[in-house]
Amino acid sequence: MANFRKSPLIKELVEALASIDLADVRRADGTGMLGDCIRSTCRKLRYRCLPEYPAGLIQGRNTYIDFVCSQRSGIGKTYNVAIEIDSSNKRFSVEKLMEMERRGFQCVWVRWNCPVRVIPHPNIHLIDLYPIDEPLEPQ
Repeated sequence: MANFRKSPLIKELVEALASIDLADVRRADGTGMLGDCIRSTCRKLRYRCLPEYPAGLIQGRNTYIDFVCSQRSGIGKTYNVAIEIDSSNKRFSVEKLMEMERRGFQCVWVRWNCPVRVIPHPNIHLIDLYPIDEPLEPQ
């Protein structure tokens, strides 16, 4: 798996998302603010940003990932990043990201609003925006 810290999109997202003040923000508003920031960062870096991208059939349901961002490099390689925004600890979000990872995407889980209780797979990059550092609990 690629080193996320060296990926221009992931590095920019970590910085841009961390700059958003989510204190006292309603869940829907916060998720919308984070989505706007992701779209803006993609535009800035010339990534194509597709919202509600089909993630496939998981647990008998058609599912969608919040964003797929892609960019062709100068050498003809396409970089695909799947991003899921989550304001709670949904194992289902991790399952969607794992499906995208199996399909060759770099995966990012943007978590905010409550402490992370689900430990994501090592190939999923966690951007934890909850302000209090609490240890992860194995599930």
